[in-house]
Amino acid sequence: MRIRFTSVVWEDVGAVVGDAMTSLQNLISPGFDDKTYGAGLSIFQGVLIAVGDPEENARFERRHNKVGRISAPGGGPRDRFLSLSVALPPSELEGLNVDGVRLVFCQLMSAALKAPPLKLPAGFAHGEFARDLDIMLSLAAAAALSP
Repeated sequence: MRIRFTSVVWEDVGAVVGDAMTSLQNLISPGFDDKTYGAGLSIFQGVLIAVGDPEENARFERRHNKVGRISAPGGGPRDRFLSLSVALPPSELEGLNVDGVRLVFCQLMSAALKAPPLKLPAGFAHGEFARDLDIMLSLAAAAALSP
């Protein structure tokens, strides 16, 4: 399964959040290259939402909590994906460095994996996937804390 992390955030924190998501994806994704969890899902996307007040964040969360299909660049077969978002006010990201953003995202995503706010597809091994990703997020959070 391919693991992707991305964000929809307030522009003032966009650069540091983008760097945090890229570094986290580079750290975690290789651990999932040979894993499958059923239901034809081949991509997991974790999304950090921090655009404004809770109502504005909720609009973006709804758009990113879904199961869908995406075409590869240049055509080809369509991949089935699961997208799960977490949100917080942009003010909670102000002043954080890359490691701080990674730590906050890892904590929020670990909590979201326990009770995803969407209907998961039949045949998806959610428990196994959530456990595996939670372990990797915990390791990434610990790395963010170490000097």
